[in-house]
Amino acid sequence: ARWTEEYFNKLPVLTLASRSHILFEIIHPFEDGNGRTGRILFNYTLISLGYPPVILKEEKEKYYRAIEEGEREFRKIRFEELNYPRLKDMMERMKTDKMEKLIFTSLRENMDLIIVSLFEKKKEKLLPADVVAEKMGYSKDSMRTLIKRGKFIGVKRGRKWYTHPELCLI
Repeated sequence: ARWTEEYFNKLPVLTLASRSHILFEIIHPFEDGNGRTGRILFNYTLISLGYPPVILKEEKEKYYRAIEEGEREFRKIRFEELNYPRLKDMMERMKTDKMEKLIFTSLRENMDLIIVSLFEKKKEKLLPADVVAEKMGYSKDSMRTLIKRGKFIGVKRGRKWYTHPELCLI
């Protein structure tokens, strides 16, 4: 808690959320159900910083690999040897690229849903992505790729993607 408090407004949100979550999971491993507790605290961090919560369950294997990547530094010492200055140093060296990518992808998808919801509240209709693609001179496959890469805001409903020309981010 001390480390998270100290760095709460000093680190980029993805780095802070990743490092504090991985640290919690190192201290309180999954075996006793703390995975859920850790994800609640993780989302509390995001919400406290003004971001929507995320669910990483669909990326379970990537999530576990991201945790393992981050805790590697901590496996080199015994818990009894850990003091706060050493913790700060280890947190600085912690590898969080995989976790940050997972969080970013989930945040973007959640923010897309929020934007689409607000867009539809304005009585704007989403169109099938292939219709928007044709109007804008893209192929259907290119449009799906653009949506998945975050260049277009879109949502998948059933088996079809929906978007609108005004939701183009390029």
